[in-house]
Amino acid sequence: MVSQDNKNRKDVTFEVGDWVLLRLQPYRQVLIRRRHHHKLSHKFYSPFKVRCHIGNVTYDLELPPHSRIHSVFHVSLLRPYFGTKTNAPFTPIPRDLSNPPDDTPLSEPNQQPLPLKTSPMQVPNLEDIQ
Repeated sequence: MVSQDNKNRKDVTFEVGDWVLLRLQPYRQVLIRRRHHHKLSHKFYSPFKVRCHIGNVTYDLELPPHSRIHSVFHVSLLRPYFGTKTNAPFTPIPRDLSNPPDDTPLSEPNQQPLPLKTSPMQVPNLEDIQ
């Protein structure tokens, strides 16, 4: 039975400096922002850097200094973060003002507007109801 259980299990390890997502318990966790609908709250929170590997399944994360939770977590609460951790500022594309956009349509539509439904509304006669 143990061999059947271990078929879908895998050992998860992280290296120092890897980015991981942290899972918190939204129903019990009061140290994060409360939400009106807990079912819609996030399961994993922003990527954190692994500071050190403490035991076989324990990791120390670099949390923000203002966080009020302990920085050591079990590996089951961590997920690898796949993505780029860049804080590059957004620079909008400059609009070329030498050639202003033309607001005229490319072709005139040949369609006539659809007529509105003009079915007469049938009002029940109140004398017949009584």
